[in-house]
Amino acid sequence: MNDDSVRWLRAREIFAGAVDLLVEERTPFLERECSDDAGLRTEVEELLAHDAAAPADFVAPPPSRGIATGRRLGEFELVHEIGRGSMGVVYRVRQPSLGREVAVKVLVTGLTTSEVQIERFHREARAAAKLDHEHVVRVITDGVERDAHWFAMELVPGHDLHHEIRLQRGEPDAVGTALLPPPGDARHVAAVARLVADAADALAHAHAHGVIHRDVKPSNLLLTPEGRVKVVDFGIARDETAGTMTRSDQVLGSLPYVSPEQARLLEAEVDQRSDVYSLGIVLYELLTLEKPFPGSTSQEVIARIGVHEPRPIRAHNERVPRDLATICEKAMSKEPRGRYASASAYADDLRRFLRLEAIEARPPSASAKLRRWTRRRRGELVAAGALTLVAFVAWGLAGRQARSTRLRLSRTAVDLALSIEDWDGALPAVVDARRALEDAEASGLESPALALAALRFRARYDEDHAQRVGTIRSLMEQANRAPGAPERARALFAAVAAAGRAALIHDADEWLRDTARVETLYPRVTLEVAPSTPADGARASYRAVDPVSGDVGPAVPLGELPIVDAPLPPGDYRFVVESRDGRRAELLEHCSVPRERYALAARLLDPARVLRGMVRVEGGRFALQDPRPLGCTRARDVVTIESFYLDETEVSNREYLDFLSSTGRAAPSVWREAGYDGHDWRSLPVDALEDRWLDLPVVGASWEDAQAYARWMGKRLPTHLELEWALRGPELLERPWGDGADRGGVRANVDGPGRRAARSWREAYRAAIGALLPVAEEGYRQPPNGLFHGFGNAEEWTASKVVEVIAGRPQVRELDRYFMGCAFDATTDEDTLGDHAYSGIGDAHASHRVGFRCASSAD
Repeated sequence: MNDDSVRWLRAREIFAGAVDLLVEERTPFLERECSDDAGLRTEVEELLAHDAAAPADFVAPPPSRGIATGRRLGEFELVHEIGRGSMGVVYRVRQPSLGREVAVKVLVTGLTTSEVQIERFHREARAAAKLDHEHVVRVITDGVERDAHWFAMELVPGHDLHHEIRLQRGEPDAVGTALLPPPGDARHVAAVARLVADAADALAHAHAHGVIHRDVKPSNLLLTPEGRVKVVDFGIARDETAGTMTRSDQVLGSLPYVSPEQARLLEAEVDQRSDVYSLGIVLYELLTLEKPFPGSTSQEVIARIGVHEPRPIRAHNERVPRDLATICEKAMSKEPRGRYASASAYADDLRRFLRLEAIEARPPSASAKLRRWTRRRRGELVAAGALTLVAFVAWGLAGRQARSTRLRLSRTAVDLALSIEDWDGALPAVVDARRALEDAEASGLESPALALAALRFRARYDEDHAQRVGTIRSLMEQANRAPGAPERARALFAAVAAAGRAALIHDADEWLRDTARVETLYPRVTLEVAPSTPADGARASYRAVDPVSGDVGPAVPLGELPIVDAPLPPGDYRFVVESRDGRRAELLEHCSVPRERYALAARLLDPARVLRGMVRVEGGRFALQDPRPLGCTRARDVVTIESFYLDETEVSNREYLDFLSSTGRAAPSVWREAGYDGHDWRSLPVDALEDRWLDLPVVGASWEDAQAYARWMGKRLPTHLELEWALRGPELLERPWGDGADRGGVRANVDGPGRRAARSWREAYRAAIGALLPVAEEGYRQPPNGLFHGFGNAEEWTASKVVEVIAGRPQVRELDRYFMGCAFDATTDEDTLGDHAYSGIGDAHASHRVGFRCASSAD
């Protein structure tokens, strides 16, 4: 977790504490929590200012601050930023080895960046690297350096086609010189046709290598100073040789350049003809300087793409030759079969036009024109039909008597719904009208007046359905592209709420009913067996953990592995995986970001190995006293502990070194600060200890280090309640020998040298290991459960998050964990087994006084 992420979670915790305080109480609270950090206080105050619009649970991290100029990525030295998109920042960089400048695209990452997004970023590099064409931006290399995912590509001087179109329009804020002849120039049409033909050649080359771009638009077409085009940005390209990463609810591409099949989420129909369509839209915009499908909202644009025909090119600009307009119209056909079969065919026809040869494309037939005319004037035709029907009804009603009460009620319900302008404010009336029509049809009730009302109602009903579905899909798309958690949460909540309203009216639409379910908002969990421990028939279950009370919910089966994208409500979970042959693993995970994918790999081990060296601690139930003996804030006064297993010793240096060598994980920061060279433990200041050091408890490991070790062992860290229960027993002993001064023969490694200020980590670590005893030192088992060094030697990490009560409400500190017990420098007259302390989870908060032991659930 990088510094920005840690800082942001700290801001989120302070926000959670301040949000329920009175205004006059917030200032002293912020002064105390933020201390002298003005930047941190500003971030918290911004969150408080936006509290009405965003739930506190889904506060987003700050936007990426980019990478500092002068930083190196591989052999490239960053000069300055030249472009920024939703997922990447592009820099001009120097490549000293070849004495040239190139461009480097760096993935913008944050707390919500998923593995799918990272993989898609590198897929862009791999897809473009397969291509070697004069009109495709060439990718040089890609890599990962620390927290930066990047790839290098050729630097294209000039600007993109989007900026060129703005210059051609004469927009006042468009700065620079146009690279194409102006629209009134005789050379303009030929230059545009040649540019699009070159881009089509580039796409044909990509298609021949199995790559569909899927996001062809002016901003992804770069222009050199000579007016030559280069295709760039294969970020959402589909590489047919690498499988798909697209979800079925994503509209990939950019409006209004997506094809109708992309807008309708028909992934199976998206092929090279979809790129042809998008490049047809680009040609239309170059020739007319207008977008073919204007709209004030994305759902309106999507609806126009699917139904409406664009205004004819020559109606915009009569200087455009008919043949070129015909080529453009063929490329923009609504149906894929009506377009050019390939990008190369599109390029060939454009070059026939440039050579003044007969083109292959033909103007639309009379029947096709009629279909288009009908589609454009659907509303007028419905109105004309309605007027005709009104005349018929008026003639028929002249000699009729009053209809039955049931028929009148049906018509009244429908008329009421039609009289309401905003159906959102009267959903029950709309539902009543739909049911009245269904009942009338089922009962054979007929009436010209009812038929007319039904016709009008059905037309509006279908239009309402299309509009609502478009709105919901747009919100889902917005959530998928959101830069952070609050934006994603707002869009998802809005989508689910809109789907709930829509499903009340359109209850036959299964997709609406599914989208309206609260599970739409849940994080997704993917659970697999680690490759190093294959197991057939492994099954998983989970138990929800309440971070405030520590209570663990009942086991809920997830099924046989692999589990893919299982939706779970946001929260803390204890996952258990067991194979048919009895091997098992236990994993703790915090899943909070809506629709985020949490990927877990279970290392299944033999139970005999997992439980070797562990002591079974029988559970119990007891009432807390006042003052509370557990030394922490609890939501209730009764504690229930389930039976569990606990390591009888603290984890030793020998065991931890085995973990490091097996996993390749970096050594604890305290070790590195103390001089560890990463290879030989004797580089630490072990002095005369020599091999005895291997049997000492591992200290200096951060909470994240301890969590990783426990997961590797198929175990977990104990909760602070479990650890204290194991150390104190039902009698809640103050010390292993009780509350008096007489130790009764019980030995404890305490009353050590005391806490002294050290001049360096090396000196502090040397002092600590000089006072520590081996984890299984003879004579140091202690009651009530026979654990070694429960009191003394090292303090120990727990799995429990720190909870504070602010304004009467418990607030969870996501980045802090309790550790407890007493270290070698404790004193028997002041320190007890109930002592709690806490620290952060990362390297910066590790201590040479804190170690850990592991637990495993008995159930």
